[in-house]
Amino acid sequence: LRTTVEPISLDPNVRFYQIRAMIRPWRLSGVIRALNEYGVRGLTTYPVSGAGVQIGNIERYAGGTFDESNQNLVDKTVIEVVVVREQCQEVVDTIVDAAQTGEIGDGKI
Repeated sequence: LRTTVEPISLDPNVRFYQIRAMIRPWRLSGVIRALNEYGVRGLTTYPVSGAGVQIGNIERYAGGTFDESNQNLVDKTVIEVVVVREQCQEVVDTIVDAAQTGEIGDGKI
């Protein structure tokens, strides 16, 4: 079950949009797979660190902990995709469905 994402508001005069999603690093392969299944072939990814709602909380995954070196920042991965206006909502939904865990720290689009 995913949190409902409200439909995004798009300017009818803009043809292309860049979608930037900040996700948990271990969700990257699933997001790329889902985007490939949708038909997205071009994308950029890069690692980032930051703090948000979960500031100071260490993430745990598969028995390991993350961000042990700096407990104020959490590692994330950014995915950037450029799509035509008509694909925006479906690409955002695809990313959310593949990346969301339902916990604090899921990231932003």
